[in-house]
Amino acid sequence: MNPLPWQARFLRGLARPNVRTAALAVARSNGKSWLAGRLAADYLLGGGAEHSECVIVASSYTQAKIIFRYAVRMVRDAGHDPDERKAWHYRDGANVALLRNREDGRAIRAIGSDPRRAHGRVFGCFLWDEPAQFPPGQAEAMLAAVRTGAGKVRRTKIVALGTRPAGAGHWFAEWLAGGADYVQCHAARPDDPPYQLRTIRRANPSYDYLPALREDLLSQRIEARADPVARARYEALALNRGTPDTAVRVLIDAEVWERIEGDALPTGPCVWGVDLALGESMAAVACYWPDTGRLEALAAFSGDRSLTERARRDGAGRAYARAAEDGRLIQLGHRTVPIDLLLREALRRFGVPAALAGDRQRARELLDAMDAVGLGGVAWVKRGAGFLSAGEDIRDFRRACLEDRVTPVPSVLLRHCLSVARLAGPDDAGNWKLARKAESGRRSRSRDDAIAAAILAVAEGSRRRATLGRPSWRSLGVIG
Repeated sequence: MNPLPWQARFLRGLARPNVRTAALAVARSNGKSWLAGRLAADYLLGGGAEHSECVIVASSYTQAKIIFRYAVRMVRDAGHDPDERKAWHYRDGANVALLRNREDGRAIRAIGSDPRRAHGRVFGCFLWDEPAQFPPGQAEAMLAAVRTGAGKVRRTKIVALGTRPAGAGHWFAEWLAGGADYVQCHAARPDDPPYQLRTIRRANPSYDYLPALREDLLSQRIEARADPVARARYEALALNRGTPDTAVRVLIDAEVWERIEGDALPTGPCVWGVDLALGESMAAVACYWPDTGRLEALAAFSGDRSLTERARRDGAGRAYARAAEDGRLIQLGHRTVPIDLLLREALRRFGVPAALAGDRQRARELLDAMDAVGLGGVAWVKRGAGFLSAGEDIRDFRRACLEDRVTPVPSVLLRHCLSVARLAGPDDAGNWKLARKAESGRRSRSRDDAIAAAILAVAEGSRRRATLGRPSWRSLGVIG
């Protein structure tokens, strides 16, 4: 089988001498596994360095073996017999998938998602299938292991292939945005009509060549029109839009957030929302200026762990590092974040607020910290995290965003927190709240505290603005 035009284009791009890392994003079932198998077979049959391996990794060992078996079949098609013991060492079992040429030492090997399996390997090519499907934290640990071993063979190539991840903080998303030496992305654009054929073709370059794919995509399109769950899967896997492949309850669509981002002036009185840290959580202060809509946030972790370690544990990619680079994520204290230090830093950046909204459960700690930094005279608004109070705040926050009364300052911190925030509910009265721990598909280690603070700030600021805008009146008594 000869490569399709888009596959040949990728092979040519990867073959450039200066390319060490390559990223390919394409919708499911377009022939990505065949292409990866072709790369592995080419490496084994003379394209790689002697006594080195082409390592194939996927989120499961079973998935990695699919590509491995494609490569073995291509080796057979090229006139070689892997079963000939004198020439080849061949194993395809429950724990080991390996094909090695005994003469020159070149090999292809499949491994699962455990980063420990990648340590110590002497590889000249690393094929990474569907990096966005790795469990949180494992993708970053695997990438660290791969980078450590990449210098053992001259001109090592690391190739990542898969659908786009749901969230800009994932390292694969950063590669696709230009972080890799060669990038090829086949995906529908945000404003493309989802059911038109030109949109489907943009994400599926094999559409005109594979009848089975064409039939399946048209069937998915019909199903997606009628079922929101099917539509989420269709958008993520068939159109490769970098969205979750299951229907999740998000606070605000990423497209809406991107549209309203800007750099409005910090004019007029401001309102703070404060979300305090519990244990290893993030603490955050968000500041909202109702007159202009400007919204920005500051967050802090304690200093007992590095941001790199926290990001690996939380599955945050480089989001924490990038948020620290632009100054919106800092580290304070040792084991916990001192509230007074966080408020003092927020005061330095944002100025004195007209009001401050926070969780009533930790009111005493917050009020003591406010007194310590000179904010004792600021209006203090108690808000709850349950459905009744949070439901009102979320409605006010959403309405303000959709009515263009919020202009978030472009921020990696807010974008990341928005991408992991999930809603739980509704209750019998139709109220929603931010999900905690593992509610509504939210990962238990996800950190959405800056968005929680932003909800409090915008909701309270919107209520105060509406109250101040009402016409004054007085009673004239009963008119008889």
